[in-house]
Amino acid sequence: MTLSRGAGMTALIVILAVLIAMQMLIVGGGYLRRVSELGHPASAPIIDQTAAAVRHIEALSGDQRAAALEAMNSPFIRFSIIDSFPEDTSSTPPLPEYRPVIQAYRQALGDRPFRIYITAENNRRLDRRTGPIRRYARRQVMIVIRLNDGTALVVEPDRQYRRQMAMGLFAILSSIVGITLLAALVWASLATTRPLARMAEDAERLAGDLNAPSMVEAGPKPVRNLARALNAMRGDIRKLVSERTVTLAAIAHDYRTYLTRLRLRVEFIEDQCQRERAIRDLDEMTGLIDDTLLFAGQGASGVQTEELNISAIVTSVAENLQEAEREVALDGIEPDVLAKVHELSLRRVLINLLENADKYGHKAHVSVQRTDSEAVITVSDEGKGVRSEDLARLMEPFYRPDASRSRDTGGAGLGLAIAKMLVEGMGGRMLLFQEEGNGLIIELRFAVCIAADI
Repeated sequence: MTLSRGAGMTALIVILAVLIAMQMLIVGGGYLRRVSELGHPASAPIIDQTAAAVRHIEALSGDQRAAALEAMNSPFIRFSIIDSFPEDTSSTPPLPEYRPVIQAYRQALGDRPFRIYITAENNRRLDRRTGPIRRYARRQVMIVIRLNDGTALVVEPDRQYRRQMAMGLFAILSSIVGITLLAALVWASLATTRPLARMAEDAERLAGDLNAPSMVEAGPKPVRNLARALNAMRGDIRKLVSERTVTLAAIAHDYRTYLTRLRLRVEFIEDQCQRERAIRDLDEMTGLIDDTLLFAGQGASGVQTEELNISAIVTSVAENLQEAEREVALDGIEPDVLAKVHELSLRRVLINLLENADKYGHKAHVSVQRTDSEAVITVSDEGKGVRSEDLARLMEPFYRPDASRSRDTGGAGLGLAIAKMLVEGMGGRMLLFQEEGNGLIIELRFAVCIAADI
């Protein structure tokens, strides 16, 4: 399944996903590292730094301590000195989650007295200068360590640390929002492209068969409106095709009436040469009317196919044409090739193609082969072929490589168009190509059926 049939949307979603993943990795990794290692009194590096700071501060005089504290402070952790070490008369045992922190400080400081304060909403904590307690609204860890002169060293996170942690948390939350928006984008893309892809498939079926089922009117409102409009358009097209077919049938019926009258009158022409020419003209006019009517009406609906032995059909058509003194050669007819076709339509196509190959290519060749999935009928000739620019248009209705309508070439350019229409109406394919210096090669391909014992 693809996210979208357009490569641009797919690329955009992939890029957004990669950028959000990178943001989460960078921000999340930095946040976790700061929490575990940097700037917090409960982290192992700060515990070691605190023990070293105690020893260093005790070795300095009062004036030197202020400069040392300023040097040790950072945007994440702050060291300060208060006048006296607070006495703790509370006998409340520490919470289990803080016992590892207490044990770590005890190992680092040895027998030196220290206090660990966990402050939270409405809790009280020690003032860093005078020692009295005051209310504080944020939860944090603060360490108070007794120095050898009776003063105490206070270690606590700086306000900048809290802002850094808040920004990291905000970045993580923004990444989560980005993931949510990305998921919504993917959902919106799928909700739009799936109905459009289904609609494209329905439109392709509609192009080949006006009787195909109506498009499903599902998806977002614009997509539903488009499907509804296309269904209405299909109804209008079917109505126009039906009216065109009825009109052409009526015209053809009237023309046949007049042609029949003319044919009777032609018989009274005394000059035999002129009579034969007039009869030939009337026959060609009748054939053109029949071909035009067939091309106009057959495309509106397909034909009922059945499983038939196309090897036998091809052989029968070729032999009938040979009896009519047509130059038709059977080249490699694989026996008992079965396919689902309409017999009369297939015979009409074969007669059309073989007569054209004999007429324009001097001699027709036909073969039947079976592949793993298709039954292939190949019709070729011995002519000079056509120009490459004409080859792609030979199956267009009313198109001919030469613009003439002479008695030798004749026709209205509907033969191959009708053959292609009949083949596709049976669910097959008609392919036209040529090798350089050789005549045309036409392949009729149908879905092969499993051969039965005959």
